[in-house]
Amino acid sequence: MLPIRHEPFPLESRLSLLQVVRFREGGWWVNVNIARMLVDLEPSMARRYAALAVADEPEKAAGHYYLAVSSLYTKRFDEADKHYQLAMQDSDYLHSSLDEVVRMWMFEAGLSPKEGGLRARPYIERLVREFPDDGRGYMYRILSEGAITGKVPEQWIADFEQRADLNDHRQAGFLRWLQEMRKSASLRIVLPSASHEAGRQKQSMRDVDGVPGGKRSK
Repeated sequence: MLPIRHEPFPLESRLSLLQVVRFREGGWWVNVNIARMLVDLEPSMARRYAALAVADEPEKAAGHYYLAVSSLYTKRFDEADKHYQLAMQDSDYLHSSLDEVVRMWMFEAGLSPKEGGLRARPYIERLVREFPDDGRGYMYRILSEGAITGKVPEQWIADFEQRADLNDHRQAGFLRWLQEMRKSASLRIVLPSASHEAGRQKQSMRDVDGVPGGKRSK
């Protein structure tokens, strides 16, 4: 399996691999490695080589993964989504693909918070299901549901607090934000309506109007 994502490559390594391509057909291995090395610095060129790799070996996830990343970086969001889904068929690329496609729809595709949350929602639920110890899935779920409905189950917040990775600056920052919202009483308990059918278990909900990307509390 190829290493996932963006290790720094010396310029000499890039030039050597490109030199190979000048004199003969590169084949899948050369094309996918060129895509991997160029995806951060030259995503348009990386996309070209990733597409060649996919055409040569469409069953291999690595080509789809780097085609997805380079498509994301060149703002071809639907194409990126398609190839992230194909990369997810390989368990080695599942975690990275889920995390990146969620962030793409929520934060990078230029959608409204609600639209981005809706596009990301099925991937978020799969991230939580497949990787239940990863706090990122729970963080994304709170953000997306807050943007879509303005309310988040209290248990979801507790789930994130239990799993937050403080070494991840995004999770650590979000946890601090939640704590500040509690101090300022911006997170309010909202009980289900009394009109709910009899026998249905009441579930506490937290109003997350203050969630970034959601409606702000008045």
